[in-house]
Amino acid sequence: MKGFTDEGVIEASRGFAWVKVDRDVDPTVPKRFGVTGYPTLLALTPDGEKIHRWSGFRTLELWRPELDEANRRAALWKAGEEWDPPPTRPDRLCDEGELSSIPTPGSEWIRAITAIGDRLYLIQDGKLRVLDAKTGDELESFAAPGRLVVALATDGKRLYAVPFGWSKGDPIQVVDPANGEVVREVVSEANAGKKAMATKGAVWVDGKLAILSSGRLHRVDVASGEFEPPVHAGAGASTGLAFDGERFITLGRQREDLTRSEIIILDPAPPGAKAMKIVRRIKSAFLLRQVLARPDGALLLTEGVVEGFDKKHRKVKLFPDEIRVHRLVLPEPDGD
Repeated sequence: MKGFTDEGVIEASRGFAWVKVDRDVDPTVPKRFGVTGYPTLLALTPDGEKIHRWSGFRTLELWRPELDEANRRAALWKAGEEWDPPPTRPDRLCDEGELSSIPTPGSEWIRAITAIGDRLYLIQDGKLRVLDAKTGDELESFAAPGRLVVALATDGKRLYAVPFGWSKGDPIQVVDPANGEVVREVVSEANAGKKAMATKGAVWVDGKLAILSSGRLHRVDVASGEFEPPVHAGAGASTGLAFDGERFITLGRQREDLTRSEIIILDPAPPGAKAMKIVRRIKSAFLLRQVLARPDGALLLTEGVVEGFDKKHRKVKLFPDEIRVHRLVLPEPDGD
């Protein structure tokens, strides 16, 4: 517990025998317990069953609840009671606004979403699916354009399928929405040979393609492939990108619970500014992956799969059981 100065945290940790494992010295231990992200902390029974586990760096403020939960579960285990029940899925996506949803035909989470009129275009299960935005009925489907498409955008006539590696020179596919065929490619030559950034979302704004990569917003001219200097999105590790005509919307994970997201609304950066300003945060009870702003003011939100570990450290899917597109109409904030 070196470096901890909060007496409450230190006291809460006294019931455990702390062991540090160096994965480079003994990789069999992380493999045995299904550890792939670092740092990961495990509270275990003497025979190695999971009491509690958590990952990622924590401040003292966030460490204490995890230790308290580990102690609570350890007490249940010692009493011979159930100590690790599966988490329950919240009833609502968030506490604000009007909510509804439509089903999707796929079994995997939706990797990208955009819309032209009442036709939704999704990348799901390796396909470009076309759904009725009101009912969720699948109208048609095509092979997914390109490799590892992680974002879709549209200018109202064409689809722009952005791959994970656009930032290292991989081509953006321009797609005919009527038949799913690639009509041309956009290559940002200045990116060729660079390291791929974490591309998370894209949206068409003011005649250019705005792409979110590694927390920065890039505006790309789709005729030439040239792009402007990036602007920081102001939201750290965010995913998904939408524009409602005035503001950008993206999604971030809550610091206190990485299985839940927050909807982040940002003012566009004025000329010469290096970062956008966050003007509103809305907490979500779900893990969200992509966001789309509709002309009627609604946000369409796609959900990520939440995984966990059973007592034997086997990875299991917790929820959702069905992949849906959620529709959220937020109330106007007071004074806006």
